[in-house]
Amino acid sequence: MKFMKLSNLHVHTHFCDGTGTPEDYCRAAVDAGLVSIGFSAHAPLAEKTGLTSDWHLPREQFTAYRDAVLACRAEYAALSPPLPVYLGLEADYISGFQMPRIGGLDYTIGSLHCVVPPDISAAAFFARAGKMLTIDGSPEEWRLLIDEFFGGDVRRLVDAYLREMREMIQEGGFDILGHADLIKKNNNPALAPKKYLFDETDAAYRRGIEGIVRALEGSGIVVEINTGGISRGRTKETYPALDFLRLLRESGIEVAVNGDSHYPEHIAAGYETAVETARAAGYTQTLLFEGRQNGKPVWKPEPLTVEI
Repeated sequence: MKFMKLSNLHVHTHFCDGTGTPEDYCRAAVDAGLVSIGFSAHAPLAEKTGLTSDWHLPREQFTAYRDAVLACRAEYAALSPPLPVYLGLEADYISGFQMPRIGGLDYTIGSLHCVVPPDISAAAFFARAGKMLTIDGSPEEWRLLIDEFFGGDVRRLVDAYLREMREMIQEGGFDILGHADLIKKNNNPALAPKKYLFDETDAAYRRGIEGIVRALEGSGIVVEINTGGISRGRTKETYPALDFLRLLRESGIEVAVNGDSHYPEHIAAGYETAVETARAAGYTQTLLFEGRQNGKPVWKPEPLTVEI
């Protein structure tokens, strides 16, 4: 029987907000039967933002991070079969600032964690908040963000997220779109009162998702099917959700399965759900990354018709 080939390009180690070394994740990838692995530390924040955080790769640690990944590349190239190891970053889009661009990478994931309110500048927002308030933080942070910066109106936050996602895609500079509907992570009645929840079946929300899909058309950006919410017990479905994936498939947007792993034991967690969701959305293939050629990412189709 032929088994489906799977990879994970969304991996966080102890260099940012994950646990374990690159070596730990490579061993886990081999044990899980993955055909390649890529590391995607949260990119260092640009100095001009004036921001600091405890979950981004410190600028002064980039060389150590790169060297650790490249050491694993050399070690695991000697296996039979070899495990290709790729060097990447997950770059944050912050409205009002250019996304970090660092050379010498195999790939970049573009993600939106921090939504800037439409009525103030990013600098004013961060100064007032005193930190990077994110949409995927704790439920308490989610409620604070809505109450203090979006007038207590969750819909304003959702609209800003959808708009800034489109802006990020239009700006470009990355290869993979990370967790495309991360805004839903705290949209859970078990975590927040009704006033902090939004309707994911609402027509306005769907129009916003459709706008993201239109922005992706012709961009060459691959959308990840991210299982991080599943592995950490925050969602029961992938990012993006099934209906979102159906829209992506109808528009010919290609997808790749990623784990958004922060623990080595989560290297392929939720992958069965990801494959089942892709199939339910009408996809017949996902993509496997095979490096860069002439400055562009090389992707190889992997059929979804074989067993996982």
